[in-house]
Amino acid sequence: MFLRYLRSVAVAVAAAMAVSAGAVCLFPPLTLQRYASTLTVAGFVLILFGVFSVFGGWTCRGDWKYVISQSASDQRLPGRVARTVRDAAASYYFLLVMLPAGGICLLIGTVLERRAVGG
Repeated sequence: MFLRYLRSVAVAVAAAMAVSAGAVCLFPPLTLQRYASTLTVAGFVLILFGVFSVFGGWTCRGDWKYVISQSASDQRLPGRVARTVRDAAASYYFLLVMLPAGGICLLIGTVLERRAVGG
């Protein structure tokens, strides 16, 4: 379970680094400072995705139309509660993946920025 979590974080960081490299390659000049800046922005975006996933899931689960539509189904109460808990856990799991991935991208971006500037 923990290895799957670490793999998810590593995949998110690798994807952010690849997207940052692609963004830098699209618009020359290719410098370490530009890559560090785009990686820092990618870190902020990952963190925002995680936070928005929790808010989006909460907004959906808190909507009365959603609650009423669940009560109209033929599923028993324990099954509906279990599905709601699974949905909430999924959005929080996404946040718990994106926060460290974004933090790692911010850290790498900051270190590369200092290297590029010479400090």
